[in-house]
Amino acid sequence: MILHLGSDYIVPLCEVIAIIDADTVVKSKDTREFIKGKMKDCTCNCGGHEETKSYIIAKKDGELCLFASAISSHTLLRRTNLSNVIKSW
Repeated sequence: MILHLGSDYIVPLCEVIAIIDADTVVKSKDTREFIKGKMKDCTCNCGGHEETKSYIIAKKDGELCLFASAISSHTLLRRTNLSNVIKSW
């Protein structure tokens, strides 16, 4: 399966490691530093000029990549069809 991140960006679901709400990044110092460090390396802005609502961390060719998306983390989670699995935990 694939996950559509916005605009013309898709990622194979098996490569997705984390979907992080952008508000969480602001609140957590460790997460903010991680995202800030990754933005220098491998970042793809999938939202164009829109506000970033979520960050997606994926592993591609052995490297961690960061995607900034204008789609909310809740919507991305619904697109994975994993929300029912998480609710049953």
